[in-house]
Amino acid sequence: MTLSLLVYRSESPARTSFTPFALFMGVAMSVTAFPVLARILEDRGLSKTTLGGIALTCAAFDDVTAWCLLALVIAIARADAMLPAIITIAFVIAFITIMIFLVKPMLARLAKLTTDDERHRRGLVALILVFVFASALITEIIGIHALFGAFLAGVVMPATAGVRDMLKARLETLSLVVLLPLFLRSTVCACKLLY
Repeated sequence: MTLSLLVYRSESPARTSFTPFALFMGVAMSVTAFPVLARILEDRGLSKTTLGGIALTCAAFDDVTAWCLLALVIAIARADAMLPAIITIAFVIAFITIMIFLVKPMLARLAKLTTDDERHRRGLVALILVFVFASALITEIIGIHALFGAFLAGVVMPATAGVRDMLKARLETLSLVVLLPLFLRSTVCACKLLY
């Protein structure tokens, strides 16, 4: 956040007040590139080691914290006054609470019902994709970025190996070949628009 004192005048977009700019700088500089770290550990054969597990756990905790803080910053930045920001923050807290304490146990029970039947697995993948997109839409409606909802949907997914392996086998290629380049390209375009 101290860096924002030096770069606010030269780097901030027009009509951006100092508080959201400084908060965003603080959060942005603290975020771990979790997918990049996970890929590096996997490529080096460290993802199944104790050190790799510790690194991924710390990075995941850091990312969850940073995304929650980023949601707060976005709520403050998008609100014209403090009351809308407080309302948005209240909706975000309610959404996180519902996802963790209601949706996560429901998904865990649903994952236990998964059988080896291919039709059930296809239905589960479709249901999970709908859930991720719905979570993204809800956070966009609340007033924060859709990425936060999709990220939170991933956080509450069942951690059982069967579900994780099934999703990885069915979605990894699509994610790496199509979605990751689109995300990186949209990030570059967003940065160009800011500057």
